[in-house]
Amino acid sequence: MQQLTTLIVSSGYDGSTQRHVFGDQIHQAVVTALHSSFERTAIHVGFGVPDENAVRSALEQLPPGAVVASDAACAVFQAECKVGQRCALQASGLQFHYVVGWTRAETSERSLPPFASISQARHRPRMSWLEALHHERPEVHARLLAAGVQDEDSYVELDAALPLPLRLAVGLARYRHLAGVEADPATLLDNLSCAPPWLLALSVHQLTLSVRQANVLNEHSVKTVGDLARFGNSGLLKLPRMGSKSLRELAVLICNAMTGRAEGVQPAEAINEALGFAPGETTFAADFDVIVRRTLPKLEAQVVLVRSGQVGAGQSLREAASYLGVVDLRPLRQAEERAISTLTEHPICAYVTRLITEHLARRAAPLELNALHVVDTWLGTNTQDADLHRYFLTKLADDHLHFWLLDGCWIVSRLGKREWYRAINAAASMLADVHGEERLRRGPSVARAVLPDRGSELRDVLLAHLREPHKERSSPIQTKDADRELALRLRREVLRRQLGVQ
Repeated sequence: MQQLTTLIVSSGYDGSTQRHVFGDQIHQAVVTALHSSFERTAIHVGFGVPDENAVRSALEQLPPGAVVASDAACAVFQAECKVGQRCALQASGLQFHYVVGWTRAETSERSLPPFASISQARHRPRMSWLEALHHERPEVHARLLAAGVQDEDSYVELDAALPLPLRLAVGLARYRHLAGVEADPATLLDNLSCAPPWLLALSVHQLTLSVRQANVLNEHSVKTVGDLARFGNSGLLKLPRMGSKSLRELAVLICNAMTGRAEGVQPAEAINEALGFAPGETTFAADFDVIVRRTLPKLEAQVVLVRSGQVGAGQSLREAASYLGVVDLRPLRQAEERAISTLTEHPICAYVTRLITEHLARRAAPLELNALHVVDTWLGTNTQDADLHRYFLTKLADDHLHFWLLDGCWIVSRLGKREWYRAINAAASMLADVHGEERLRRGPSVARAVLPDRGSELRDVLLAHLREPHKERSSPIQTKDADRELALRLRREVLRRQLGVQ
């Protein structure tokens, strides 16, 4: 009598495959499959062995974490096996189904371990995403370890502090591993629970929503991207006035935020570019250029690129108008205002601002404008990036960061120029009646008192000013836009003449 045979073919994360053939030990075979650390597993029971090479090739087309069983295997395991939909895997004429669950038999002899559904298996792979990252991209894994990430908990804790290129690469690799698919707008909303923590915490209003999208999300108390995860694609479609077009656009916005690129750049390309695996290492200037060109209309993009020094040298609005061949400054100024309103909502602006402010909080010396590469080399080391840094700090960093002239050097600080002078005056008042060695001894505590948080990196400079109270102070930076001031003066003059005021 021909023996019944159970065949198990498993593929690993590193591309390797293993074959297990059992005689009468059918349940032991299932146990072996369920406890194996392989990425995909196929089970067949019969009197013959199918073409194993065909099975191995077909396995690669299945999502990670999949367990499939042939029709015959499903029939043998009908008491324990919960069969799902048919899958695309076919080999030697056999049709396979997804195994979506297992039940425990009453007797210990036929007892099987429970197995999660295939959807859960895709979100809880048997190999952790960090282990998979070690196999697939050891260079990225090494950088992650150097940043202090050892497991999922430390990743969640340190995610926001990772350098942007590494943060994007790791987030995309983790998403691909947990979701079983690349980051794509078509499937993203159903897999948001696999998105990186920083994206889930991102305010939806930083996604440049349309009026309709913003109103619908506000009505349903959706504040962050993570709030969308409780709806999923089908749930969001059921929301009143959230049509399929608006939903597709929302998915694209979230996908763009997660990849750090504009629409049309593939996630794999983003990882390669971000970590230098492809020619041309990414920089803030390169990323800013891509975002501006892909996000803004033509005129808005042109004025931002010219004004920020990305095209030509950084120029005033009037010089930019001459460069672009525009006579009237008004449409150019309005275009820049619209562009700034759009760009300040983009995640890259919030990220750069936080990157610099967190560095300043740990710093014990002034941060010079031309030394922003010490914060992160991604910010750029070229002198030509200075115009972009100035434009970003002036137009896009809001009130979180300031740059001004301190003792002949342009510096970046969370402290404004006026606040700096107030701190000097406050410290001088506190030490007005103190002289000699007592003044030097109390100086550091006074500096900490007047600069407890913002501007803490300037305490040593403050002490130097206290020791040399007559030291010449640097002149404050011109913070007003000269073009705007000229336009206002001309308008006042026209109005004065119309009213007949002398």
